[in-house]
Amino acid sequence: MLNLEATDEDGDATTMELLDNKTDSIRFCKNGTLFYTPNSQEPVIIGIQAKDSKNAFSAIMNIPITVCPICNGHGGYNENIVSEVEYLNGQITVLKCLCLPAYTGEYCEIELDACKTYPCAKGQNCTDLSAEEQGNMTTGYSCGPCPQGFFDIDMNCLDINECHNTSLCDQLCINTEGSYYCQCGKGFVLSASDNSSCIAIAGKNCSACHCFLTNTHSWLETTRQCICKEGWTGSDCSTKIDNCLNHSCPAHLQCQERKVGYDCLLEWP
Repeated sequence: MLNLEATDEDGDATTMELLDNKTDSIRFCKNGTLFYTPNSQEPVIIGIQAKDSKNAFSAIMNIPITVCPICNGHGGYNENIVSEVEYLNGQITVLKCLCLPAYTGEYCEIELDACKTYPCAKGQNCTDLSAEEQGNMTTGYSCGPCPQGFFDIDMNCLDINECHNTSLCDQLCINTEGSYYCQCGKGFVLSASDNSSCIAIAGKNCSACHCFLTNTHSWLETTRQCICKEGWTGSDCSTKIDNCLNHSCPAHLQCQERKVGYDCLLEWP
C-alpha cells in the first residue's frame, strides 16, 4: 500500500489517476491510496498523473518497483544487491538471493553436492553433508581416512616414503606413490621369496679372503680384490661411505643417509 498526494501551486483542486494499466493486481483509490499485489508473471509499470480543475496535467510519475524474492527459505537478500533480472526496461528490479552455503540457484532452489568436484585426495571417500549438517559452514563435505601408504597433514594426504626405513630392502629401495619396491645392483637378482633380498649371480665365494663378509658381495680371485656392497668401500670393504659428506641438499633441508644415496628432508621442529 502507498499513499500519494498532489498539490497545485495556484491552490486549485487536484485529482490523480492511474494511467493505462488494466490489471487486477493494482487498485487505486480516489483518496490517493495505491494497493499493489506483486505478481512475477505479470510485470507492470505503475504510472500516476495529477490533474487540476483547469485540466492542467502534471508530468507522469512512474513508481519504481523492487521485488523481494522468497529464496525458498534457503537464503536471504540485501536491499543493495539486485539480480541481473529486470522487467520493463528497469522499472521493475528483483533483489538477488544470497543463498546459504549448502544451496545454489537463482532462488536457492538447488542443494549443492559438495563431492561433485572431487575435493578429497585420491583414494579417500567423500561424504556430502546434508544442508542441516552443513549449516553456515563453507565446507559441505567430509573426507575419509587417507589410503594405505599415505599420512594426513592438515587434511592433505601425503605419500609416506617407505624407503626412509633402510631395512626394507637389501640394496636399492624405490619409493612409489603409496608403496615401494626393491631392486638389486649389477651382478644380483631380487629374491622371489621375499622381494627384498639380493642374490649374487657372479663372482667367487670370498669366505676365505680378507674381505669383511657382511659388506662384500663378490671376490675377484685373479686380483684378490673385494667387490663391496653398495654403501661400503676400502680394500676390505670395511669403510662405510658417508653419502651425506658431499650432499647437494638446499640449506633448509637436512641430508638423511640411505643405504644407497641420500634424501633431502624437511627438518621437523
